[in-house]
Amino acid sequence: MGTLDARHISENALPVIDISGLKSADKSVRQAVGDEIRSACLDLGFMYVVGHGVSSEMRAAVFEESAAFFALPEAGKLALDMRNSIGNAGYEPLRAQTLEAGGPPDLKEGFYIGEELSADHPRVVAGGFNLGPNQWPEGMPGFRKVMSSYYDEMLDLGRLLMRGIALSSRAFGESSPSALPAATGKCPPRRKRLRRPYRFRRHHHADAGRQWRVAGDGRRRRMDSCAADG
Repeated sequence: MGTLDARHISENALPVIDISGLKSADKSVRQAVGDEIRSACLDLGFMYVVGHGVSSEMRAAVFEESAAFFALPEAGKLALDMRNSIGNAGYEPLRAQTLEAGGPPDLKEGFYIGEELSADHPRVVAGGFNLGPNQWPEGMPGFRKVMSSYYDEMLDLGRLLMRGIALSSRAFGESSPSALPAATGKCPPRRKRLRRPYRFRRHHHADAGRQWRVAGDGRRRRMDSCAADG
């Protein structure tokens, strides 16, 4: 099995792609965006996207509600532990996930939501992957409202990006994905250099998911890109 090496990449090295053209009635305009996505995926594998339609007000609300949730006492967060969920929805504590074999746990905590389905929904009863009711914190009605709206917007954005990815391959038609889980996360502040073995807040890993969409809070100015060796 190959190994993974991390190297520093300047934030200015990533391409900025305006994906609003994917909504154009002109096939050539949509294809041009698909070609840009193809180039980015074959080069660094990452890109910035603009023209996505997610308002700055929505993003600010997500960060505000996320900060309020992660500031809750540990007992309040653990009451929503995702291990209590049949659909892996809810809170993931700090150091709960180890993504690299033999490595230390990740220094991050998260909160996962998905499509809102009752426990007796046919798709849940059939054992669909990551399906089931979400868990929500009590006394935080704004959290549920904002995160549910954000999930819907991310689902729409995911469909739009999948259209671009399909176009980028030039082998498939313009397709849309099924429902995808969404997450909000928090890493400890970088007040000082981490001592080994806790070098990473999220270790090198590969996902089976179709895509990751990350919105930063403006404080992170470094990206470590992992390149497979062999």
